[in-house]
Amino acid sequence: MPKSRIIFNRIIQLIYPLFAYFLIYNSLYMLTNNIWGGFMPPLFWLGVSAAITIVVIFFIYVRLPIVRNTKFYNRDTFKWEILGIVAVVFVGILLNVLFTKLGILQISESYTKANEVLYSGNIICKIIVNCMLIPVLEELVYRGCICGQLKMWLGMWPAVIISALIFGMMHMNLVQFLYASVMGIALGYVYSKTDKLHLTILAHGLTNLVVVLTTIVGG
Repeated sequence: MPKSRIIFNRIIQLIYPLFAYFLIYNSLYMLTNNIWGGFMPPLFWLGVSAAITIVVIFFIYVRLPIVRNTKFYNRDTFKWEILGIVAVVFVGILLNVLFTKLGILQISESYTKANEVLYSGNIICKIIVNCMLIPVLEELVYRGCICGQLKMWLGMWPAVIISALIFGMMHMNLVQFLYASVMGIALGYVYSKTDKLHLTILAHGLTNLVVVLTTIVGG
C-alpha cells in the first residue's frame, strides 16, 4: 500500500472516533435537554447522553489496532500505578487551586456556562455524571482511541502531547483548554506507560470527585 494511502487511513482512523463522540454526545444532549429540560436538570441529560455515547465509543475502541494491557493487577507495577493515579489527582488539585488564586476561572464566559451545566444537579447526579460517566467517556476517546493510536504511529511523547492538546481544544473555551491540556499530559503519560485505560479512568474520576466535593463544601 502506498505511504500516502497509509497516512490517509491513519488520519481517518484517528478522526472518526472524535467525530462520533462529538456528534452523538452533543446532539443527544441538545435534543434531550431541549425536549425534556423542564423535568430534569441539564446535568442529568448530559449524563444520559454520555452513557449512550460510551456504548458507541466502546465498540469503536475495542476494534482499533492498539495495545491494551488487560491485566488489572500486576504485583511488580502496582505501587507505581497507584503513585501515577495519586500524581494525576495532585496535578488536578494543584491546577484548580492555581486557577482559583490567579482568577483564571472568571475570564471565560463559555467556561462559566459550561460549569452551570456541570453543577446543575444534586450531589448524586454530580458524582455519577462528573466522576463516573464523563471520565469513562473522555478516557475512552482521548486516551484509548486517540493516544493509543498515536503511540503506535509516533511514539510515546508525541502521542501524549498531541492527544492532550486535542483534549484541551475539544472543550472549546480557554480555561478548560489550559486545564484539560495539562491534565491530558498527566493522564496520557500514565496511559502510555501502562496501556491500562482503567488507571486513567480512575485517576480522572477521583480528580473530578475532589473538585466536586470541594465545590459543594465551598458553596
